Amino acid sequence: MLADMQQGHLAVAFVRPALDEWLWLTYLCKLDLAKANGLLLAMGRYDAIRSLSAQRDYIGDEAMTAQLWYPPGFVDVQVEQLPKVREELRRLGQVLGWGNSALPPARWLAEQVGEVAEYEYLHAATSRAVHFSAGEVLRRGWGTPGGILVTDKPEFREHLADFALDRLWRLWASTLVAVVDRLDNTGVHFEESIDVISETLGKLSRLGKVPLVHAAEWNLAPDGPLRIARPDDHD
Repeated sequence: MLADMQQGHLAVAFVRPALDEWLWLTYLCKLDLAKANGLLLAMGRYDAIRSLSAQRDYIGDEAMTAQLWYPPGFVDVQVEQLPKVREELRRLGQVLGWGNSALPPARWLAEQVGEVAEYEYLHAATSRAVHFSAGEVLRRGWGTPGGILVTDKPEFREHLADFALDRLWRLWASTLVAVVDRLDNTGVHFEESIDVISETLGKLSRLGKVPLVHAAEWNLAPDGPLRIARPDDHD
């Protein structure tokens, strides 16, 4: 939909959560079911309590009670559980091997599932889309010496849209492969559409991969470096 509206370059931001979900699900499916469920529940409680605490700290107890219907003392009871939940995650970190932190870094997950190269490539692609990056600011600027600088070059936006679309379907397929053995217990069934999925993925794979960095960003063309005329050039 974004691509149809000439805003497909914004979809690069979707690659990051898709990457994280793929790594996490691939890792969790390698654990036995009890450990995977225990880890997910602890992570869920940790995130929920931190969000609730941050909201209370931001708007105050009075607003939480009068405007958002939280009973008096409810948030205090929840926040008191935070050290316990954090300690539970740290204990799991010692058992599972990521160390003493509450949550493992994404690179550790990539190492556990043998996908470090894919992680490093896509992490570089996506960090700049969801965080401030001086490099990305410069990357979006196009022009010639002495000319007008534009940040919405259509060809570059189309390239980023193509990159996002290419990576998102690949991550979707990889995630499906990672979780397929656990789907029987989820109520998710797709046997009737497996032939359509296989045919579609085959067609997409024949299109080839879209690179993250286009050679034009480095003033390169198929026949060599571009010659950029400068205002003081006299031909």
